[in-house]
Amino acid sequence: MLAARAELPLSRFFLLEGGVVYARPTEELGPPTSTSCPGCTTTTFLAPELQLQVQAPLGGGRVAPYLGLGGGGAFELRGAANGGSYNTYTASAATGVRTWLSDNFGLRGELRVRGIGKTFGGAAAEWTLGMAWRL
Repeated sequence: MLAARAELPLSRFFLLEGGVVYARPTEELGPPTSTSCPGCTTTTFLAPELQLQVQAPLGGGRVAPYLGLGGGGAFELRGAANGGSYNTYTASAATGVRTWLSDNFGLRGELRVRGIGKTFGGAAAEWTLGMAWRL
């Protein structure tokens, strides 16, 4: 999985975050394609989304725990032999902490849960660690 996110501060306490998640999951979708996983096929999964986050800047703003709510889309790209592409919408919630080690460089840890589809027939939970740069 690879995630890229960009934040737009709205105030000291609120941020708007846009991002996209990219993954190449192996799923059982159709007839066997290998002996190690009969019926498994690798697909491409993309989930672009927007989140509104509220944070509590501590220590002069160097540490900021946060909560977020948002939504977006889920796009599973697969060939016609595997049922074609599947597109739906998502809702997500996140909690995490940003820690700024300098004025321009920081670290981030997060748990994000995502419900997929109108009845949340699919779901995902992501634990992520990452780096952050301020421009």
